[in-house]
Amino acid sequence: MLTAAAVLITYSIAIVAAGHGAVPMALLLVMGGADSWWLPGEIIGWVGVAGLVLATLLFRSDAKRQITFQLLACIVLYLSWLVVAYIGNGESGSLWSSFVLSAPFHIALLVIAYRAVFHRVRR
Repeated sequence: MLTAAAVLITYSIAIVAAGHGAVPMALLLVMGGADSWWLPGEIIGWVGVAGLVLATLLFRSDAKRQITFQLLACIVLYLSWLVVAYIGNGESGSLWSSFVLSAPFHIALLVIAYRAVFHRVRR
């Protein structure tokens, strides 16, 4: 449960520089419209959030499956961030500045990947 909470919090505060400013991913998911160019990243983001929540709730009794499916959902969330950052980079933002501003999210994903790999090795 803490894993999902940490990823969702860091994803929510991950900032993407685009256009004439920067926006956190949570604001983008909630306030973005269907007519915006952010739509592909929004859809992928909501799929990742739903996948992370479902993986946490459905596999509570099986830690190995839970961390595996949480890792898959985290990869989807990272893809969402990458799509939005890449589109924003083309708009006039900087992909590098988006990466730096989203450092907590990247660190959380590395921790999840580390846990998933070494959890499988130990068992």
